[in-house]
Amino acid sequence: MIEVSLVGFGIATGLLLSVRGTLRKLRAEVKGMPERIKNLSVISLDHLIGKNIYEYLPQKMSDFNNRYLLVMSASCPSCYEKMENLRDVLNQNERDRVLCMLIDDGKRTQRFLNLFKGFYSFMMVTESLMDEMKILIVPCYLEIGKDGIIHDASSDIAKLIGYLKGGEKNV
Repeated sequence: MIEVSLVGFGIATGLLLSVRGTLRKLRAEVKGMPERIKNLSVISLDHLIGKNIYEYLPQKMSDFNNRYLLVMSASCPSCYEKMENLRDVLNQNERDRVLCMLIDDGKRTQRFLNLFKGFYSFMMVTESLMDEMKILIVPCYLEIGKDGIIHDASSDIAKLIGYLKGGEKNV
């Protein structure tokens, strides 16, 4: 009986050490993330409304048919979840109206692209572009008019789904 208890104690100790090691690694990853990704509260993006997206984009996109820009980062765990939710909720026609601006952070970017290619169109952007636009949180979206003017900007992805499904309308 004592041998079984010692074996159980050894297994529990091993599991505890493994969990502590994993938590240590996660803390180190979070510490290395940009400040905008650490702060997951709702941050206003109202400063972008009324501006022309072409002031910021790295290249002119004359055939900009996407009405929504979805800003994502491969370093953001919430971005993976939101992309999966959108993929499951939206049909291909609705997803075709969304262009994903993916912040190129190097090592994780290719994994992100591999998971979601075929479901979305991507445009790689730099972190400095996000700084210039003063986008402090991801994921977020921008609603763009045909003239390039930003009509809405929010980190509320459920609102984006409402727009794409025809449920929410701009006032």
